[in-house]
Amino acid sequence: MTTQATQRITYATMSADPNLHTDIDAAVERVKGMLGKTHPMYIDGKAVTAGAQFEDRSPIDTRIVLGTFQQGGREHVQQAVAAARAAFPAWSGLPWQERVRLLKKVADTIRAHRFDLAVLMIHEVGKNRLECLGDVIETADLIEYYCDEFANHGGYELKMDVLGPNEQNMSVMRPYGVFGVISPFNFPMALAGGPAGGALVAGNTVVFKPATDTPLMGAEVYEMMAEAGLPHGVFNFITGPGRTAGQEIIDNEGIDGIVFTGSMEVGMKLLRDNGARRIRGRSSSRWAARTRRSSRARPTSTRRPTACTARRSARRGRSAPRARAYTCRQRSARSSSSSSSKRRRRSRSATRSSAMCGWALSSTRAR
Repeated sequence: MTTQATQRITYATMSADPNLHTDIDAAVERVKGMLGKTHPMYIDGKAVTAGAQFEDRSPIDTRIVLGTFQQGGREHVQQAVAAARAAFPAWSGLPWQERVRLLKKVADTIRAHRFDLAVLMIHEVGKNRLECLGDVIETADLIEYYCDEFANHGGYELKMDVLGPNEQNMSVMRPYGVFGVISPFNFPMALAGGPAGGALVAGNTVVFKPATDTPLMGAEVYEMMAEAGLPHGVFNFITGPGRTAGQEIIDNEGIDGIVFTGSMEVGMKLLRDNGARRIRGRSSSRWAARTRRSSRARPTSTRRPTACTARRSARRGRSAPRARAYTCRQRSARSSSSSSSKRRRRSRSATRSSAMCGWALSSTRAR
């Protein structure tokens, strides 16, 4: 039975109450029966297997097989993105108070299983007891923090000052779409559940892929979400190599935002790949308020768009937008011709939005 140790543990805690070690010792015995199983991926709440699998062995003793996992590919990510897109209308349409309730239940579920999760992380990552327990507890803390911030700001639907009696201005944060979350091996829960929780409470859906070295902790993150009662398709779990499954998350046009934690090389490649892609048109009915880099909601106004905006939109074959994402327009290279009569051509393509959207997002895509 777990004791009620009250000491606050973080990943930087250097010493602990002896009762805490008693709880961890008990968890060591419990998790022995959890090792060596075959784990599927989960897409739209359904267990999915792949044609090939891989073993996950413990770095502290490579004779210990922690589990067998699916070597998912691009097709599995595509299925997960489709499931997340299908789940998005219902999830984003929930009252924000209900999303907060469900995500807080996820945080409570993680805390309830904290010692078992910490011991599993010891086996898979090789960190010491306190670092692993701190990682688990921080995951719950991050999710709860995003929930509290969302609630403290009234779901980010805030009235703003007006300049006249017939004007009404609102600052609104709206769900963005489907987010890909790619987590690292060294903080396999905090940097998976934290970013995913932030995206989820804001009304987005998630396709999650853990590092190939830590698929077991990724599976546990999914189990915590499922046990708390998140609807099917809202949080989808994929395992597989970065060169296929991970690259598909980056490449897939159905992904609206990406949270990546990893090497500088891969992160810079992600930014270059996203910066080279075009923004697709969006009608006014699908435009939503975005957030500035400070993660504050961009204000929208009830006033009609200007005539200039309407004319530009008409020329492009779509309705005038009510709100715009931050984008960065780029000029095409100057013509190599020496003829001065040739006009410099201006690129109509725009890079994908690098503005922060929702919560804790490394890269977002305007659709």
